[in-house]
Amino acid sequence: FPVTIHRRRVPDGYHTHPLVYGGTLYKNRTMHITQNGLPDNFIHPGHIANIAISSPSFNHRGHLPREFTRDGKNHNPGFTIGPLPIGTISLVLIMEDTDAPKHPWAHWVVYNIPAVSHIRVHSIPGEEAYNDFKLLHYCGPCPPNGTHRYHFRFYALSDLVCPGDRPSKAEIIDLMTPHILGYGEIIGLYRQTDPEEN
Repeated sequence: FPVTIHRRRVPDGYHTHPLVYGGTLYKNRTMHITQNGLPDNFIHPGHIANIAISSPSFNHRGHLPREFTRDGKNHNPGFTIGPLPIGTISLVLIMEDTDAPKHPWAHWVVYNIPAVSHIRVHSIPGEEAYNDFKLLHYCGPCPPNGTHRYHFRFYALSDLVCPGDRPSKAEIIDLMTPHILGYGEIIGLYRQTDPEEN
């Protein structure tokens, strides 16, 4: 990637780092997350740190409680994150259903999350981009049939993400790609149940 070194004021609440790096916006492309969790245009010369992700709301590869689905209160789960790589300025969170007919299907896209160690239940931890429902907020699971896997993917970045108005998931993926320092995910399962099962 061609890079430029520049200085930018970092808002209060973010970890600061003396240098941040700008990248290239690749227009006329649709960016996707691959099976390993990284963008399909990702090229990085160094090591990508693994970030431990857990949740007080559900176990990894366990079933999501109804509270966090559209069958329930449609609240986002809580998360514990870290430790984060040195130099982390911000986080991106992308929640995707990898079993959707048009997969992966994004339910939640949040960027410019401060470099925190926890995200609370029913919160807006950063700025929200449009998900694949064309909505600017969390949309909990509501699969049409069967059990679906929901990947909550976290990316530690060396910079803030500065998209235009009304950003899409593809734009956020494109802008964050040159700045990825670390990656981690947690997977939750959900299937719709009949009323008598609840």
